[in-house]
Amino acid sequence: MTRLVHYLPTSLNERVRVYLGHALQAGTARNATLEVHGDLTKFPYSKFPDAGQFRIVAPFTGGKFDPTPFPPSKMLNGTPQIWPGFEGIDGTFHLAQNKLGFDIDRGHYRDVRVQKVTGRINERHR
Repeated sequence: MTRLVHYLPTSLNERVRVYLGHALQAGTARNATLEVHGDLTKFPYSKFPDAGQFRIVAPFTGGKFDPTPFPPSKMLNGTPQIWPGFEGIDGTFHLAQNKLGFDIDRGHYRDVRVQKVTGRINERHR
């Protein structure tokens, strides 16, 4: 999954790209689809939504996600504050224009099973 970050649009906020490069630690995508339609000079089309369409849909298995902020903050004793990760994740990763999303079928957080979780990171407008 970490290689997925190399395919994200460079127009995504750099902090989001760095965070995802750290957080997406494992997983295998199968039967992923990549669609690009439109004027490539206006890619990835977030500023020109009528110029084209960019989409990735990647079903994956065996995912590992580290939710720790990156770089991690430090506790009073100077030790990095590391959060436990989610593991054994099966689901689908979505990217459309500058909107990231995931639909998790199953996974676990420590000893707690996680099922049917959806998340989104939408583009922030200034």
